[in-house]
Formats: sequence, structure tokens, C-alpha cells
Amino acid sequence: MIIVPIITRRADLIGNPGDVFISMGLQHLVKRTLPNAQFVLLDKHSSSDFMEYSSILKQKTILYAGMPQYNNFDEWCFWYDYELYRDILIPYKTKVISIAGGSGSPRINETPEEFTANCLSSQKTRNLLLMKKHVTPLSLVRDEHAYHLLKAYELKTDLLPCTALWALDYLGQPQERSNVVGLVLPGISHINPALLNKQTKEEVINWFKVFYAKLQSELAKMNLNTIVIAHTWEDYVVWGNQGYFTNSVYELLEKYTQLAGVISCRLHGAIPIAGQNKPAVYLGIDSRWTAAEIAGVPTLKLRQDLSVEEVITAYKKQNSSMITFKQDIASKYQEYLNAYLL
Repeated sequence: MIIVPIITRRADLIGNPGDVFISMGLQHLVKRTLPNAQFVLLDKHSSSDFMEYSSILKQKTILYAGMPQYNNFDEWCFWYDYELYRDILIPYKTKVISIAGGSGSPRINETPEEFTANCLSSQKTRNLLLMKKHVTPLSLVRDEHAYHLLKAYELKTDLLPCTALWALDYLGQPQERSNVVGLVLPGISHINPALLNKQTKEEVINWFKVFYAKLQSELAKMNLNTIVIAHTWEDYVVWGNQGYFTNSVYELLEKYTQLAGVISCRLHGAIPIAGQNKPAVYLGIDSRWTAAEIAGVPTLKLRQDLSVEEVITAYKKQNSSMITFKQDIASKYQEYLNAYLL
């Protein structure tokens, strides 16, 4: 038996389930490499987790699932971006393999080069990248923006699709046949109203209600029913307490197994479904849209004049090579896991 620690968001906590989907997909891939692996999940929001399992921090390698997020840290910076490294990982001389890390920028049309220049204009960001460089022998990132930044700062990196592609494989359950399409809401508190030429969050919500109603009408013409899915309680409430919400990540994953496909404003609403060779479309709201493209998901940038016809056309473009694509990418992940875990 081998203990494999993973820094993530534990499934028993309320919050963005995307982090957990990343971790579940990663656990599936680790099991393919090390069938006897046992996992210890360290919650990235909980310093007490790291104190309780401090002896594990001295192991050869710890995996960091879905983080760090790379951004200009003058714009925002959380405990797990800085203090986790300064106070825990660096003093313990822990070696961290970062997997499925990605960029964070609300500027959807910002190029990877512009993103990198913006990040490196910040002394704080440069200091944090240098600090992480000392304890991170490898960073596997999921989007072009993060990859360009790390290459510019000379961190060892590779660009691979997000491990959430294997999130539903983690369950080991057969996928159900269905005629229900999931319409996944965006993170309402994160969306920039200017993206839709709006001034307020209320106007954004109203725009989505009209747009989703049009999508439901068009999908009905294809004999497809729909269900609106919220990933957070906040999104469920602003939608009028309608649709589907659960704070159990396992129940949410099981709901995804019951869908025919998705049209999602959440990156990790689209990627797990695409990973099951089902139709999925991602409506991008920030720099993470390239992560969907890297994962083989048809992607459209959200904008005021986005038409329902564009979305339906994208939905029909199912990736017929997804099974082979996943096998090839899984082999690349396994090469890295063999090299750094054994």
C-alpha cells in the first residue's frame, strides 16, 4: 500500500464542486497507475488539516489537485495561494506536484501573452511564483494562459487536459440513457456584467433567464427535455429556488450520469460530461475558456449577441474521438505519476 496525499477541497465541505471533480478524476488516474494507492485528502482551506497530517508532509511527493490558480496576486490572493506555502509547505520541504492548475482572469479576451505580462508586472506575483518554484518540481496546467505564464517564469510545466475528464469514471457507474440536457448556471457572483453589456447582476440574471428559456424551446424541438443545474446555493437562490441543487458532490456527479448532455457556464459542468463521450458545450465567462478547448469541449465565449442557434450547432458537434483522446492523455498523466510518485 502507498499513501498518496492530495491537496484539494474535501467533498464534505460546501463550495465549488469543480475542485472535487478535479480531485476525483486525479484519484481515478492514480489508481490506474498505483492500484493499491490510498488517499489522504488535505483541504486547501483548512490549516488544521495540515497540522493533523503533518507527518505526511515529509513524504516524497504531495499532489495538488486543481491548484494553484495563477493570476495577478495584487488583484486577489487567498490563504492557499501564499500562507500555505510560506508557513507549511516550504518549512516542511514538501515536494508538490501541481495538477490541473489554471489561470484566473475576468478579462475573457485577454491573450496568453497579455495575461502573462499583467501577472509578471506584479512584484507580489513574481515573489509567489519564485516561492512556489522551490517546492514544485512539476506543474501540469489545463489552459494556455497558465502554461504561457509558467513557461515565461521558467517553471517546469506541461499542458494537459483537466483531470475532471475522468470525474465520472471515478464513480464506476454505467452511464444512463436519457433525453435530458443539463443547463448549468454560471457563478453569478463571478460573472462580469460588462460581458453581456449589462450594468448589474440583476440584469445578468434576467438575460440568462431569457436565454435559457430560448434554449429550452429549441432543445424541445429536438425531443430533448432540460434541467437547470446550480453548482452553488447562491446560484440556486438567485435563480428563484428552481431547478436542481445539492451540496453533495457525489449526488451531483450521479445527476450528471443521468444526463444526455450539457450546455454549461461552469467549466466543470462541461468537462466531466464531455469525458463520457456525451455532447457538451462550454459558454466561457473568463480566461478559463481555453481549458475547455484543451479538454476537447466545444466552446463559445459568452457575449450579448450570442445566438441560440450557435449554441445548438456547437451542441451537435460531439467529439467522436473522445475515447481515444482520453486514453492518450491518461497515458501521459501516468508517465508523470510513475516518475514522481514511485
